Amino acid sequence: MKILLKLFYFSVLFIFCSCGSMKVSTTVLKSYPALPSEEPVMVYFSENEVPYEWEALGSVSATDGGMAGKGDSILTITILKTEARKIGGEAVLVTKYIEPSFKGSSCYQMWATIIKSKAPSVLSIENNEKSEIIIAEVQESDSISVEYPEEEKIRYRFRLSGDFGYGFRTASMPPGLDRDDREFFDSMNNGPVYKAAFGIFITENAGVGLNYSGYTSKSTDKFNVYGTTSIDYIGADYIVNGEFADSWRATVSAGLGYIHYNIRAEYHTGFSNGFLEESGGSIGFNTSVGLDYMISDKWAIGAELSYMTGLVRKIKFNENGRVSEVTVDRKDAVGLGQFRFSIGIRSYLD
Repeated sequence: MKILLKLFYFSVLFIFCSCGSMKVSTTVLKSYPALPSEEPVMVYFSENEVPYEWEALGSVSATDGGMAGKGDSILTITILKTEARKIGGEAVLVTKYIEPSFKGSSCYQMWATIIKSKAPSVLSIENNEKSEIIIAEVQESDSISVEYPEEEKIRYRFRLSGDFGYGFRTASMPPGLDRDDREFFDSMNNGPVYKAAFGIFITENAGVGLNYSGYTSKSTDKFNVYGTTSIDYIGADYIVNGEFADSWRATVSAGLGYIHYNIRAEYHTGFSNGFLEESGGSIGFNTSVGLDYMISDKWAIGAELSYMTGLVRKIKFNENGRVSEVTVDRKDAVGLGQFRFSIGIRSYLD
């Protein structure tokens, strides 16, 4: 059980990790006096874009240093240009770049050649509002030709899912129970689960969403005591979703919400009938990992393993209509932790 909990905690750390450092490597073949900060450094992605003869001064790369978080292309290119400026490079020619992906780095990684021109200077403009690189060349007529790279498109904007499966509670049983009572409570600690979720992607691989899930169990003992347990959760999630193989997508999510439980025991004997009900709610935590197999461009079937928990200290009792409420110490609080395995259908919409 502890190993499974650690896996979930690692998944949460993966989601909420902050931006770290990138690994920068520079090889110098030839150097000139460093360029002043106000002089622009041009960025090219193809040799055909370079409008002049040039010489290579060295190479530079900005890659994931192993602790990097999210980084956009502007940040990576700024690193390349800074290294080029140090040795008098007037431009960088990007020879290779890798976009962020779920199975790889969360940063843009780039490799480039530092070059120096033998032609009139050119102008490099960065449009930070659109997070694009605008390439401008000064023509003989002093007019400027501006080229905008194609804007990155998010493949999917929405994800809908519905699941059904089985859940197992991790809460310990009350002490002092005999064999019959232990069997009765044990049968109420596992049962069917269901879930409905909706997500909106803000970037290609990350987004936010809402989910509702429920758990039910039933049991009857030899003394005609009929028991039911229900646990309901609704909350907001942070979602990471991406393709890692042909037709396969993986999802990791974590979030907070409200969790509520209700336990009801009814007894029917030849002498009397009655019931005892116990309920309460608290802040809940939910995390999950899942795999989806795409059966078409927009539909998938998937499986999910999730863990949900909450700790209730304020408990409401209802015994045959007589209602009371107590607040217990943390050590006596009702634990709502449960592992769930489910399968279902997903819809990816653009």
